[in-house]
Amino acid sequence: MKPALYEAVPQAHTAGITTAPVPWRRGVGWRALGALFALSLRQYVRGRRLLILIFLFSLPSLVAILARVRVVLMLGRAGEASDPRGMLEVARPMDEMQVLVPALVVATEFAVAEGDRDSARRLLIEFEKATREVAAEYRESHLAGVVRRCVSVGEPDLAARLVEQSRGRTMRDRLNVEAARAFVSEASGDLEEAAAGFVGAAAAWTDYGYPLELAFAAAGAARCFATLGRGHESASHRVRADRVFDSLGVVAALRD
Repeated sequence: MKPALYEAVPQAHTAGITTAPVPWRRGVGWRALGALFALSLRQYVRGRRLLILIFLFSLPSLVAILARVRVVLMLGRAGEASDPRGMLEVARPMDEMQVLVPALVVATEFAVAEGDRDSARRLLIEFEKATREVAAEYRESHLAGVVRRCVSVGEPDLAARLVEQSRGRTMRDRLNVEAARAFVSEASGDLEEAAAGFVGAAAAWTDYGYPLELAFAAAGAARCFATLGRGHESASHRVRADRVFDSLGVVAALRD
């Protein structure tokens, strides 16, 4: 189990689940994690100092918990997902971006899965505010998924603002910005530009090695080409997207 976590942390960094490699000391984090589970997040106020201390020593494990929530949501097993809003209650007063930002992202996806669009909008606005005056990587490492959520809950202007604020310093972040810009173009009705952006993003995600975002970009290209009346190109990209989504187990309702 432990070696799997040691391997998962850098992989989480690659996928944007965490924004930077998290320091990890063998043994300490696992003891802290045991203590964390022994405490109820619902009663965190009473033991707040202890919980904050535990929190600081178990960042990789908390990142893993958030990643698991996102995975089970993608698999259509929302009933198995722990509500990430409890973690937000701890992360907000600490202002620890390594956990606060991914917790906001996953909490947004959880709210969408529950059909709570109002909560999702509030969390997306909080994400924009939380990442406004900090290192850009905290926003950009999650940008493609966040912009998808903005569009899906009827906040295209927020999506556009997030993209306007972003440039992408690292390869991963540049690809997020490129893909997010394609979603904004699609939402604004500029389908030619969006289609070109999605095709470019799909190719770039392929080279980078992130199949989930590759699939979302290919699905975006399929939508745009279908609306443009270019059925053959649409079908080609849809087949590619579905092949990857199928391999990952992503449910049909979450593929667009």
